Amino acid sequence: VMQQAVEKIDRVRLKAGETLCRLVHSEEEILTNAIPCLERLREVLPPDQSVHWGVPAESAPLLAPLVSLAPYTLPLIQGLVISIGGIDNTLSRVTSTPLIAHLSKHGSALQSVDAAQPQPQMSVVQAVGAALVETGLQSTKNDRVIIPLLRSLDIFISSGCLNALKLPQEESGFYPKILEIVKTEAKGSKDIPKLLAAIGVLCHFIPHPDVKTGALASLLGLLINRYPKVRKQAAEQLYVQLLDYEDEPGMEDVLEVLCETKWDGTSLEDIKAARSKLYGPLNVPLPVVKKTSGTRPVKEVKEVKDENASYASLVDFAGY
Repeated sequence: VMQQAVEKIDRVRLKAGETLCRLVHSEEEILTNAIPCLERLREVLPPDQSVHWGVPAESAPLLAPLVSLAPYTLPLIQGLVISIGGIDNTLSRVTSTPLIAHLSKHGSALQSVDAAQPQPQMSVVQAVGAALVETGLQSTKNDRVIIPLLRSLDIFISSGCLNALKLPQEESGFYPKILEIVKTEAKGSKDIPKLLAAIGVLCHFIPHPDVKTGALASLLGLLINRYPKVRKQAAEQLYVQLLDYEDEPGMEDVLEVLCETKWDGTSLEDIKAARSKLYGPLNVPLPVVKKTSGTRPVKEVKEVKDENASYASLVDFAGY
């Protein structure tokens, strides 16, 4: 119910919010005894149905901070990423704002746990990071969840609300785990919106030493993707990120190649040749070319000139 109360469909949020209030303020002990952190929920959720639960501007500020309650972190994050990472920019903004504000202010505080269900305590931001990872692992190749998750990660990392997860003493492995999820989802994908969302997340990893090489390798791989739009986006975002390192040796040449190559052009041979110049200066190992048994040559994958060849991608991108 908590998850449905923060998802993207107004009617679902309305019914879920009303049901949640009735459960929390019920006088039947058989129900209330089974609700973790009941007193805290009663403090937050009004008993008189005065909140318009279908209106995210009213419901999100009440529910998003409840990620501080350990039993509800995962369901709330699983619902929130659907709203935050969707195509409705207004819903994304009004839903993400209270969550980011809460994490920025209280992220280092320890979570509240239920006395009846003791569990190890962690900081709020650590718990949210773990929930984001768990959401990705549970939803492998499920684009209904993965694409909003990637877009949400882009928003969260950009806002700085997850900065505590990159501190030296942080041992949760958040960034390496998210990198593996992104690589798994991008590999072999023909879904343009997913690939564009993956590019945004990968670029955020460049400043982090433990995932920098892996992120750069994935971005360089996307520079020869079958879709011109994906290649161009990867080059543009990589260029912007690397501007912060323009004083490093060899970076001037990298920026020049990224800037002057027509990445959305039709000549894949020229594009591959340009990309090969980037590996050395970026200290990224060259990709290993897989050899096939026998003498039969490996069949080259033909470029898909129509980047909108995937009907499913078009429908998803348009929001139908």
